[in-house]
Amino acid sequence: MSERSRHLSRIYRVFCDSISHALYENDPLQMGSSIGAPLDEYDEEAANLARHIARMNDIGDVSAELGTRYGDRPLLTSAISSAWADYRAAL
Repeated sequence: MSERSRHLSRIYRVFCDSISHALYENDPLQMGSSIGAPLDEYDEEAANLARHIARMNDIGDVSAELGTRYGDRPLLTSAISSAWADYRAAL
């Protein structure tokens, strides 16, 4: 595996972990922190969301997608938008 591939894998893993943490803490589906679920409860949801938003080119599109999926949740939108921006900057 090339150094570039390792770098991309690493930043994508951080991206997914950041999304999972944001989802868990903000708990839009009531299956995370609000019920004391295991910390990995949102990992699958985060992976699906990451695959979808990773290829977006505009923070506004990311925010709109989050609003469609989870409703008006400013803290969640801010956390995931920040993770997306960090991911895009690291590419």
